[in-house]
This record gives sequence, C-alpha cells and structure tokens, in this order.
Amino acid sequence: MNNLWPSLSSSNPGDSNTPKSILIHQAKELERASDTKFSGIVVTTTIKARFDKKFEGSDVFQHEFSVVIPDLDYSFTLLTLSHKIIEIYPCHVESDIVFVATIVKNESELLDLLKTIFNDKETVRILKSIMFQLNAEEDAKDF
Repeated sequence: MNNLWPSLSSSNPGDSNTPKSILIHQAKELERASDTKFSGIVVTTTIKARFDKKFEGSDVFQHEFSVVIPDLDYSFTLLTLSHKIIEIYPCHVESDIVFVATIVKNESELLDLLKTIFNDKETVRILKSIMFQLNAEEDAKDF
C-alpha cells in the first residue's frame, strides 16, 4: 500500500527559531553569564487561552521561563510566553517582574522584548541581589 500522506517536513521561512527554542537558548546563556550559579528552565503546558481576544478560547502552548538558583533552593518565573499550537506567531508575552503584557508579531520583536525584559532594572536588581547572597555564602565558607 502507498503512503497517502504529504511531506510533513517543517519549514517556516519567515522565522528561523521557534519561541521555545529561543527561550531554551537564553536559559543556557543565563547559565553561562552567571558562571552556572543560575540556570534557566522552560516548562511548557497546553492551556485554553483567556488572556487576549486574538487568542480567546484557542488551545495554546504556554512556555514558562523560570530562573533557578540551586544553591539557594529557589526559583522564580521571569516570564510566560504563549502562542497558538498551530502558529508560532503572534505570541503573548507576560512578565509580572517588569509589568509587561504584550503581543509580539515575529522573531525580531520577540528578541527585542526579551532583551528589554532581561535588562530591565528590576530583573537586574533581583539577579544581582541573588548573586550577592551566593557570593557572600561562598565567602563565609572560607572562614
């Protein structure tokens, strides 16, 4: 019997990276930038959207980007990104840390927004405060 299915190889010529792959890459960059003291984790769930009229009632992937500090047994959610299962853009991005809730239309807008969130004064204040505590604990071990 012949295969009746079309070719299902994926290609999205407009954007070369999925939102989730961008978040995973940035999680690895956070680990490098913090000398492995922080790690990022991306947890994906499927939900029914209720946060925007463009998404209302649709099944969406929700990617939660959290910062994990293993030495302090602590983590916090920095942002949540959602998009329809059948489309990767537009995306709804929210961060309670920096008070952002917006829609991005493409990869370029997403990268710009992530840079803004990661470099926001509140994000930086939190990360530096945690880093200070980690370094103080390491210094105390030397006594």
